[in-house]
Amino acid sequence: MKVVSIKDSTGKVSYSSEIVKGVVECAICEIDGICPFDYNDKKEQKLNHNNIRIDYIDDFLYIDVFVKLAFNVNVGEVASRIQKTIKNALETMTEFRVKDINVHVIDVDFLEQNN
Repeated sequence: MKVVSIKDSTGKVSYSSEIVKGVVECAICEIDGICPFDYNDKKEQKLNHNNIRIDYIDDFLYIDVFVKLAFNVNVGEVASRIQKTIKNALETMTEFRVKDINVHVIDVDFLEQNN
């Protein structure tokens, strides 16, 4: 677990990397079209564990998000919503500034058509 500190004229605020990851996970949960990973599938368990990467470089956050989408969504629209939602959540809830959010679609769920 990394701890990221932001210092300004009033003092220092420290965040655990798990807190930042939690904010990103909550933001992702709000978006329609993203499918949860199957915890019974060993491959998807591993993907779910590593589905968010966060780097803090020169006072900016760089985020990579790996998602599984429903088959019937517009990938560009969903990716754009993911980027906007994560950026808004992090910049509203923390003092961090987000530089880049890269969305990687790593799977498509075709079973969603039955629901």
